[in-house]
Amino acid sequence: MHLSSTGILFDRNRLSPAAIVWHFRRNTVAAYLKQQQGYGKAEALVYFKHPYRFNLLGQPRWFGRIYGGLYSTFLIGQPTIYSGVFGRGFFQMLYQPPASLFGYLPLTLEWNLAIALFGTLSLLSGHFPWVAIIMVLISWGWSVAAAVQAPIDSRFQGIKARLLVATLIYLGPLVRSLERYRWRFKGLTQMDAIECDRVTQKPEVVWHKSAFYLSYWTEAGMEKESLLLGAMELLLSRKYFIIPDRGWSSWDLEVYRGIWSKAQIKVCTENHGSGKRLLRVRCGLKLTQLAKMTAIGCTLMAVAAIALGRSELGAIAIFTSAIAAATILYQHSRLGRILYHVMENVAQRLYLLPTDNKGGA
Repeated sequence: MHLSSTGILFDRNRLSPAAIVWHFRRNTVAAYLKQQQGYGKAEALVYFKHPYRFNLLGQPRWFGRIYGGLYSTFLIGQPTIYSGVFGRGFFQMLYQPPASLFGYLPLTLEWNLAIALFGTLSLLSGHFPWVAIIMVLISWGWSVAAAVQAPIDSRFQGIKARLLVATLIYLGPLVRSLERYRWRFKGLTQMDAIECDRVTQKPEVVWHKSAFYLSYWTEAGMEKESLLLGAMELLLSRKYFIIPDRGWSSWDLEVYRGIWSKAQIKVCTENHGSGKRLLRVRCGLKLTQLAKMTAIGCTLMAVAAIALGRSELGAIAIFTSAIAAATILYQHSRLGRILYHVMENVAQRLYLLPTDNKGGA
């Protein structure tokens, strides 16, 4: 029986629901940073099973509260007391609003990467160094303010202790994010290839929509769920990251390959009576959030180069954009080919017949 870095007690690789988890403070800086690495790894592994529990930056969503926590100073809303109708509430408790992303943003890895980007641009151009300086001051201001609030044993009171706490507050999220991205990247890239020995139809490719269409006929009353579940089973067995629709999306499945490309699959069923069904498949290729952020970054760099009249910045922007575009195009084409073979493979297993796919789904 042992306690994992995520605070879950296991006995012979099984969860012990009656176990008591004891969280304790780490005694050294190295142990604390190692703990943060463990948290980052655990968050990345959970992300592949429960992606909706994470925000835009890949951080876990948590709707709980830590009253009097280190970040309570940065809350936008003030705590409120529930008094009930006409002040007749039995339990008039203090409710603290949830912390916003702004309260944590200056300590994130993405914020610090932006500091590095603006710092590099200012060094190359000799202009606007104050942007990076202000961002650095905000980050350390956040850390110092949180360190001032931190309860410290009276034996260790002093400026050195507060500075150490501020440093750990600053380094903790960075180490955690680096480990989280490392394991997410590892999980997204370790995917087995999928090939179909015999394809039965050519896809209708609509280039300006970055999508292709397929259609299948059955007289066995086969519904779209059979095709989608077959595709999920084939992809999941090869470690592809899949998000199924939860009722709010215009697609049925979202499939990721790598960190640049994703695909949205939608299947529509035409009921022709007596068990006759026409299944129309649409697969659209999209950019991931990281790819969009990279494109925006390259665009901003190019705009800055033009505004400052710096040819070297323009060359860097063009070179970076070319590499990113080539990588995205390759992953797009690869993912599209894989999903085409997946659909053909599943359709043949279900004895679906190919048809004219004009019209799309």
